[in-house]
Amino acid sequence: MAKQKAPDRRLVELVDAVYADPLDLAVRQAYGDALLEAGDPRGEFMTLQLGARNPKRERALLAKHGKTWLGAIEPIVETKCRVFRNGFLARTREVPMKNPPRLVRDRDRAKLRALPEWRTVEELEVGNQDISTVDFLASPKPALRGVWKVSLSQIRWLQERYAVLPWTTLGLEGLLFDDFTRTWRTDLEAITEVLPDLCVLDASLVHPVEKLALGKRLDRLRVKCSPTGVPATLVDSLSGLAAEIEFVREYRFDAPDVVRIAGDHVTVEYTNHTPNPAYATGIIWRLAPQSIRSIEIRAPEGAQLDGPNWERLDDALGRRHAIMR
Repeated sequence: MAKQKAPDRRLVELVDAVYADPLDLAVRQAYGDALLEAGDPRGEFMTLQLGARNPKRERALLAKHGKTWLGAIEPIVETKCRVFRNGFLARTREVPMKNPPRLVRDRDRAKLRALPEWRTVEELEVGNQDISTVDFLASPKPALRGVWKVSLSQIRWLQERYAVLPWTTLGLEGLLFDDFTRTWRTDLEAITEVLPDLCVLDASLVHPVEKLALGKRLDRLRVKCSPTGVPATLVDSLSGLAAEIEFVREYRFDAPDVVRIAGDHVTVEYTNHTPNPAYATGIIWRLAPQSIRSIEIRAPEGAQLDGPNWERLDDALGRRHAIMR
């Protein structure tokens, strides 16, 4: 049997340098050049992603070699959700413990979570809401800025066990139920204490949550609500929390409706051909119609955008000429 070829020492040193400082693109370029000289297809892929963009060729290379390029963490990464940037894994979703594609024991998962491949990840959706995930999230990941599917209890654990983290985007999972106090929480200042650089927050809010408080003003706040509507007190409490606010009306089977408020402009996005503007009307009434200058309606081609309900939306805005359909 032929001996397996030992890895090139220079390549090993360069990839270690990438993991040591994943934000340094010059190091990645040097690694890509070395791979290219060695005839490794990843060298071509990195060259394309670092400047000479060719999306079609990038997709072809990733489809063929992407699973290998994930490295040793591949068993706990959902390959369909992978995104590579500048030659390395940048966005992914961790496979939940309850539904792994193959048997991964807790001990093995802990070892896989400790590998350096995670250091280039910029956006991560976690698969579990347990204490071990808190330690995993807080372990050194210099590039990590966005995390999704985090529970309120995990935020509390992060606050107690770690000082601050540099994330700028957070996707809050669950119904804001605090396992510590066994109560529904509306004061989320703990989030901005542990994440002082937070700019974007995605949160799922349903009854009985009727208001929300943060410790700072965000760039964007995205609120997922039930189809029954948004409590008036919730709209009132959110109005000053972010420069842009999205209310997402979620359905069980259909794509959601979205009401996006940015300054004095409102955008309403519908996904079906018989949209009902009552949801948007309720939000606009709570936001003081006189502060809104224009509203843009986006709907599928052929959607019905007239009738009594639409007249109520016109009345809520008070300026029919400002509605763009």
